[in-house]
Amino acid sequence: INTSREWDEATTASAFEAAEFLSDKFSKRDRSQKIEEDKTEKILITLLDLAERAFHRPLSDEDKQRYVKKFFSEGKPLGTSIKQSVISILKSPRFLYPNLNEIEPDNFDIVCRLSLGILDTLPDRHLLQGAKDGWIKKPDEVKREAWRLVSDIRAQSKMRDYFHHWLDIDEREGLTKDESQFPGFDEQVVADLRTSLEYFTQSIVFSEKSDFRDLIISDVVYMNERLANVYDITDITGPEFRPVTFEPEYRSGIVTHPYLMATFAYHKLSSPIHRGIYVTRRLLNRTLKPPPQATEFKDGDFDPHLTTREKVTLLTQPAACQSCHTIINPLGFPMENFDAIGRFRNKEGDRPVDTKTEYIDNEGQSHQFDNADDLAQYVANSNDAASAFVDHLFHHTVKQPINAYGPNVRSQLTSNFQNSGYNIRNLWVEINTLAATHGIKN
Repeated sequence: INTSREWDEATTASAFEAAEFLSDKFSKRDRSQKIEEDKTEKILITLLDLAERAFHRPLSDEDKQRYVKKFFSEGKPLGTSIKQSVISILKSPRFLYPNLNEIEPDNFDIVCRLSLGILDTLPDRHLLQGAKDGWIKKPDEVKREAWRLVSDIRAQSKMRDYFHHWLDIDEREGLTKDESQFPGFDEQVVADLRTSLEYFTQSIVFSEKSDFRDLIISDVVYMNERLANVYDITDITGPEFRPVTFEPEYRSGIVTHPYLMATFAYHKLSSPIHRGIYVTRRLLNRTLKPPPQATEFKDGDFDPHLTTREKVTLLTQPAACQSCHTIINPLGFPMENFDAIGRFRNKEGDRPVDTKTEYIDNEGQSHQFDNADDLAQYVANSNDAASAFVDHLFHHTVKQPINAYGPNVRSQLTSNFQNSGYNIRNLWVEINTLAATHGIKN
């Protein structure tokens, strides 16, 4: 296995920290006057249970000896024995790399895959018992357990991480804007905008409909008083977030959410290029070639009377740029109604904003967009967007490319997704059921 030095150091540090914690905990718990043999026996039972949970399967006699018993010898301090055992368990490839070198997965692999895929944690005792008893191998039971885990509150954390990945906002912590042009847009506002987006995505996924299309076209934005002051909304007081029907004639879910509009923009200006790339790659999953040469947008190089759209059109008009920007620009220009912090505008300076474009899809079909709402409606009903969402959710959940599971998996999952009314949780259950049972012989 090839792993990075950073990964090895991080797992080692975590193992040492856990060992120290458990050693201290055992010591505090066993301060009574019990004989040493009873104390050691209890510790052995606890560590054997830890190893079984970590390896998500019953231990063989060899396992018990290798990971626990061999560290306990006469005369060795109990604290040292505990730490050595815990570190050996938590640094074992069997814990760090589930299913390593397994030729054919078994019931215990099923429950491990299921729990890691949905909750990012090891299977609970209910799942382990199901693996021991054999009923978990039945496809209907696997799906039933997947639904149980999806309903667990911890699943919300996994889904929140997915949206950070899918929307490409993991590395966007240093979001700043020009203070003279956008007074009040500070770190607290940025943090609130990020929270607003998280509330929005979670409210859609864990609603009864769980409809992917609502992510794209909903006019609801979560606001508190601080955000309301920045975005000129009245009648909102206090720090609590609440759903607001916000500029319904202009707003469209994650296509125009203020946090994403601010994220994919420059320090002072909007950025049709960044926004177009976001829609191209993340929402429609179209591939863009690396640019033949890096061309930096420098606002000072242009006539100050030009709009941002006109500047971008001039910058990207060379033939070498057109192979990508004939895709990017038509998907970015419809969002020009939103400035660098995502506020709606009809004019840029004293010039009217032009948002009309023509987009040519993968099949060569032409689509006319007058504004961001037209773009959002197209994305919401696009087979490319549905397939892209399936692709990204599969990869984030399973940590492997979807094609590794068969040539027809993407198309089948996408078809089922659309037939379910674009139900996100149903798709998540299907992905995890398929991944958990992959390679299992009936």
